[in-house]
Amino acid sequence: MVKVLFNELWTNSTYQQMTIDIWKALANRYKDNPTVAAYDLLNEPLSSDQTNYPIHGFYNTLYQEVRNIDPDHIISIGAFPGFNFVVPPEYYGWTNVLYQVHHYNEDKTNWASQNGFIDAILLDVANHMYNWNVPVLAGEFNFWDFPDLWERYLSGLNKLNVSWSNWYTR
Repeated sequence: MVKVLFNELWTNSTYQQMTIDIWKALANRYKDNPTVAAYDLLNEPLSSDQTNYPIHGFYNTLYQEVRNIDPDHIISIGAFPGFNFVVPPEYYGWTNVLYQVHHYNEDKTNWASQNGFIDAILLDVANHMYNWNVPVLAGEFNFWDFPDLWERYLSGLNKLNVSWSNWYTR
């Protein structure tokens, strides 16, 4: 028998409070630490019911709790799996935020698919940076065994002045 696991963060107030408490403790510890660049509140958040449990709603709760303690550090908002799961900063009045994207196309052996994916994501990032007036960090991405596409993607990010770091997976 296979046990199916569900992400209960969005529906379980105990888990939500635990997450809030962790971030309050972290903000208290690091609020005056200049070596901390930003708080990345949730890594790749997924809600199976965006209507009743929108990702941006819990992000706002965490944002407010951290801001009550630390008004200075950048807060990273995960635009995952895309920008359509989050809202622009003015929706809640967020300040000093960046939006982090993670780009993976699982069609790992298809150069044309990966190349088209790059076109789409660079356009999406540029549009949101411009329209939302926010910085973007490409925190994770992979273009598998296509060095030319790695170069193309990174060059595209650099032309947009998007910061990036790589989390390489195979």
